[in-house]
Amino acid sequence: SIPALAIGIESADKDVMNRRPRNPKENILGKTTPYLVAGSLFSTAIMLLLFLHLINISNVGDLKETRTILLTAIIMFQLFFVFSFRSKKNISEIGLFSNKPLVYSVVLAILFHLAVLYTPMNTFFDVVPLTMKEWIYIIPISLSGVFLAESVKLIRKKKINKVTQK
Repeated sequence: SIPALAIGIESADKDVMNRRPRNPKENILGKTTPYLVAGSLFSTAIMLLLFLHLINISNVGDLKETRTILLTAIIMFQLFFVFSFRSKKNISEIGLFSNKPLVYSVVLAILFHLAVLYTPMNTFFDVVPLTMKEWIYIIPISLSGVFLAESVKLIRKKKINKVTQK
């Protein structure tokens, strides 16, 4: 929730006033709805595959450990994805650190989660501390949404550039 507040103060794109107004009869999310649905389906599929993998490997037999890995992967996925979702432009165009409150809020949320995992709070939240090996699963999976979203933006930008060049 902290990053959601920070994204609310994201600066508008410089070319926002050059765009056509949205049709008032159109859904408020407009053309982003298919991307939201696709992103949700993608993250659900990734987490399901991770879950199936975790229950099938011998070194992760504990349900509490599997839940902790999945919970952490879902949290990190959302925290990283917010950087792609904040603009139609690529992260490289707007800059990863252009919204410092967003960066700070993501770091703070990660620190809160680490505190839950690695302090006595873990018994209250019914999670277990994760090993470095488990983080090796979590980080790439958590970044997969960013890579997918940024790839889609690049493809859209190339298509738009082709159309405008004709």
